[in-house]
Amino acid sequence: MNRLHPDFRLEQKGNDDDPHYGIYWKGRQAGQTNPLTALRKPLSGQCFIIATGPSLQHTDISRLAGQTCFGVNGAIALSDDSRVEFQYQLVSDGSFVRDRFPLVRRMIESGAECLFSFAALSMLCEQDPALAASPNLYLLPEMNYRYQVPRLDAGDFRHWAMRQEGISLHPDPDYNSGRVGFSRDINCGVFTAQTVVFEALQVAYFLNFRQVFILGMDLNARPGQARFYEQAGKAARSRIDRDYAPYILPAFEVARDIAASEDFEIYNLSLNSRLPGTVIPKISLQQALDMM
Repeated sequence: MNRLHPDFRLEQKGNDDDPHYGIYWKGRQAGQTNPLTALRKPLSGQCFIIATGPSLQHTDISRLAGQTCFGVNGAIALSDDSRVEFQYQLVSDGSFVRDRFPLVRRMIESGAECLFSFAALSMLCEQDPALAASPNLYLLPEMNYRYQVPRLDAGDFRHWAMRQEGISLHPDPDYNSGRVGFSRDINCGVFTAQTVVFEALQVAYFLNFRQVFILGMDLNARPGQARFYEQAGKAARSRIDRDYAPYILPAFEVARDIAASEDFEIYNLSLNSRLPGTVIPKISLQQALDMM
């Protein structure tokens, strides 16, 4: 909370079961978010989540024209050279809004359902508060990291989460501080796993997509390796090496267990991804399209 701009605040407008929020900037209401239950419902049970790994430079994304697509962070740049349209966009990192604001403006103006963390909404107001009046904004609550709600310590969070029907935790209690797990009800919050792709996966589940294909989730951060829309010398610093073992890998292990026990399939279309195929199966884009 202390990293938010002092002129930004949110005010709950809906009830606790289906809230939406007024967005205030410099004492005036600049806009409001929609309740999460208003998110566009799927026309089929299949969707693609498009991340930003360098493998996308060698992927013919135009083959996804007409498919339901989630974009995370800079994935909107793919629409420059393809006919792909994004129905959903997610941004959780306020620094992305600050550093890549033209991309953020594009995703909002595209008409996609835009799910932003409160940190991203705060930075949006800093950059251009007029965009807060856009009709397609949603506040995506993050687990144990809620606006104006004190964080629980690891023990209290674990006890709370175990009582929630829609939350699954990792079997190893050392991981259960609020970032590793899986949420079936995103009104309770989403586990960040320190990667917005994992947040998008939980949104897809909540919306009742039951076959999810993930592109560009390379999870490799070798020196000089940029996201597909970046130039190597100007690439934003990656935290994948720091976050992979304590957060990313165990979170996808929870998702694997969900998929094994429910009608829910997850496929990783980045064949060179660091995430093992024993956790999330790897298939090619062609194999994914053959399943449609």
